[in-house]
Amino acid sequence: KSVRQEDAGKYVCRAVVPRVGAGEREVTLTVNGPPIISSTQTQHALHGEKGQIKCFIRSTPPPDRIAWSWKENVLESGTSGRYTVETVNTEEGVISTLTISNIVRADFQTIYNCTAWNSFGSDTEIIRLKEQGSEMKSGAGLEAESVPMAVIIGVAVGAGVAFLVLMATIVAFCCARSQRNLKGVVSAKNDIRVEIVHKEPSSGREAEDHTTIKQLMVRAQPMPHSILSTQTSRCSPYC
Repeated sequence: KSVRQEDAGKYVCRAVVPRVGAGEREVTLTVNGPPIISSTQTQHALHGEKGQIKCFIRSTPPPDRIAWSWKENVLESGTSGRYTVETVNTEEGVISTLTISNIVRADFQTIYNCTAWNSFGSDTEIIRLKEQGSEMKSGAGLEAESVPMAVIIGVAVGAGVAFLVLMATIVAFCCARSQRNLKGVVSAKNDIRVEIVHKEPSSGREAEDHTTIKQLMVRAQPMPHSILSTQTSRCSPYC
């Protein structure tokens, strides 16, 4: 299997013999190759303050040269104007730091290159400097802009709800009023029907009663004297 630089490090070899015991030993694997730069591509600093840009390099053998470049400037070590380069060796690799004093706006528009070399090759990392707190300011600006929009949306939604409630109230009122009118018409018709049905049999009864009264009056009326005499004479022989 091909070995990569990421495989470099310490390994432990452990051997176990039954009924005898176990033994282990630590070994270090070294992989030679060109430098590998691992650094944050966007780093932050305060306007008007001192800022630092860091570049972390890992390689075996260690880099024999590290240089920072920006615009037309190249600086490997020491100080040049507002810029200073320092290099520190650690167990994990080499840290190169570019320090900028009295940062100005133009520094946030500049692209910085960190380059490292050794006998196996080189590597370069591009780093940008961003003003610290600019994200917070932009976020606050967005929030400030979003507040009026939220207010407008809230007012629009409230007005829409109020309009719907008003329309529903009007429709309910109209429906209730129409139902009341309809009930009045039906009841009026029912009253008329009931009154007519009630009057017809009463008129018939009055007619019958009137006829009956007439018959009773005829029966109760006294007969004339002439008629009575005639009837008496007719029946005299039998008497």
